[in-house]
Amino acid sequence: DRSVLSLDDDDIRDFLRAVRSAKNPITGKTLSENTVLNVFSTLSLMLDEAERQARKAGETRWSNPCKQLRPMERPQHVRRPRDYYRREEVEALITDPRIPFDRRVFWAWLFFTGMRHDEAAGIRVGAIEWDETPLPRFVLRRQASGKPLKEDRRGIGLTRIIPLHPALGALTQRWLAEGFEE
Repeated sequence: DRSVLSLDDDDIRDFLRAVRSAKNPITGKTLSENTVLNVFSTLSLMLDEAERQARKAGETRWSNPCKQLRPMERPQHVRRPRDYYRREEVEALITDPRIPFDRRVFWAWLFFTGMRHDEAAGIRVGAIEWDETPLPRFVLRRQASGKPLKEDRRGIGLTRIIPLHPALGALTQRWLAEGFEE
C-alpha cells in the first residue's frame, strides 16, 4: 500500500533479510545466495526503471535505494565448482525410455560433442557430413540464433569441426528414422 517512491535503503535491507530467511517449501532450506542475488538484481532493475519514470515526471529527489547499499550489504555471486556427469549417468540419460526421444538425442549431442546449448540447438541434420572418414562430422559455424560462435569474438568466421562418435551417429540415425516425425 506504499508508493515505490517512499522506499529507502532500510526497506531494501529488510527485504534482503526476509529473502535470506525465506525457506523453500519443498526442501525446508533457505534460498542460496545466488538466488538472493537474482532476486535483488531483478528488484534493482525494476527500481532503476521507477527512478527513470519518476525523473520524467519531475521527481528528482528519489533514487533507487538498492544502489545506496554498501557493497558488503549487497548479495554476492557464489562460485561453486561444477560437477561433471559420469559415464553411467550419461548412458542413463540418453537411453532411458521415460525421457522423450528428441531430448535424449539433444543431450547426447551435448555430452558427446561438448557443444553449448545454443550451438546444439542450431544443428541441422542435413549439414552432417556422413561420408567423411574416419568419422562423420559436423562443421559448426554459428549459434542457433545465427550469431557467430562465442569464441569468434571478432566475427571473422571461425568454425569448429566436430566428429560424430559412433554412438552419437547411431542415435542420430535412429532419431532420423523413427523420431524425427514426432
